[in-house]
Amino acid sequence: MNESYNDYPCIVARLNDRWRIIECRDRVQWILQKRTAEARWTGRSYCRTAEALRRCCREERIEIDPRRHSLAIRVADMARDARQDSF
Repeated sequence: MNESYNDYPCIVARLNDRWRIIECRDRVQWILQKRTAEARWTGRSYCRTAEALRRCCREERIEIDPRRHSLAIRVADMARDARQDSF
């Protein structure tokens, strides 16, 4: 399935109506995506660490409910930890 589709199955968190974080199809990075006027999701930042993901959210000045933001980062951290444990 295409990462730009609304029903892409690996959504980590929906930060608000226009922004979301997904796990890429190869499961090696997270993609911070913005929804376009055409209702497609486009990648804005590609992050391999939770720290980079937080920085990109700050740089994009995304208005995020603090509870949703911390949840997104915790989920991303847990997903990364689980993948590292499987190697």
